[in-house]
Formats: sequence, C-alpha cells, structure tokens
Amino acid sequence: MNSSINAQSDSVIAILVEQCQDLERLLLLARQETLALRTNDFDQLLDIVKERAVLTSRLEVYHQQLAELRGLIKGSEPATPSEIVTKTQALVMELNLQYSESKPLLLAAREKLLQDTRQLEQVRRGVNGYSQNSYPTSVAYDQHL
Repeated sequence: MNSSINAQSDSVIAILVEQCQDLERLLLLARQETLALRTNDFDQLLDIVKERAVLTSRLEVYHQQLAELRGLIKGSEPATPSEIVTKTQALVMELNLQYSESKPLLLAAREKLLQDTRQLEQVRRGVNGYSQNSYPTSVAYDQHL
C-alpha cells in the first residue's frame, strides 16, 4: 500500500512539473501575444494562438490525470502545497495579468480592422458607382463642318 502511494505521489509530482513547464510556456506566449498586438504582427499572433491551443489541451489532460489520482489517493491526508503548486498558482496569476493587458490591445486591433473594412467597402462602392456612370457618351464629329 505504501509503495502504491509513493508511486502515485511520484505521478502527481511528474504531472505538476509538466503542467508548470507548460504554464511557463503559456506565459511566454502571452507576453509574445501582447508584443505582436502592439506591433500589429498578425502572422505571429496566429502562430501563438495555434501553439496556445496545443498547450491548453495538454493542460486539460493534466487536470484529468490529477483528478484520477486524487480519486485513488482519496483516503490519505491532504498534502501541503509544495513548491511546484505554489509556482503553478503564481504562473496562473501572471497569465491572467498578461491576458488582461493583451485583451484591450486585441479589441482595439479588431475595432480598427472593422473600421478599415467599412471604409474599404465605402471606397469600393464609390469606385463601382463612378465606373458605372462615367462611360463617355459618343459624340459624332464631322471634320467638314
């Protein structure tokens, strides 16, 4: 029984370490996202979103694995927060802070894009209207007059 608890606690620690590493990468991506938004680098932003989706799905797997292990260790004493748990909590708080900085930039970029799209549509309509109404009328010209 004791070896089973040790094996399970080793699994928990391994999952927490992986989770912490992914959260650190997620924080780095959040900082890169803010920078990409400030410089209007939408190609980099799309790459960041793709990588963030992969990390997010892995974090969901870690959460499921930890829930399963919690169920197996149910009868044991609750552990005190370790260094990894404390670091994970700090990373999550930093992520939230970084996202709160990125969100207004992203909303502003979206609003500018919408305004530019509306303006482009107005220009397109104007060009279409001009080209339809600007055909020169034929005038007969007689050189002998």
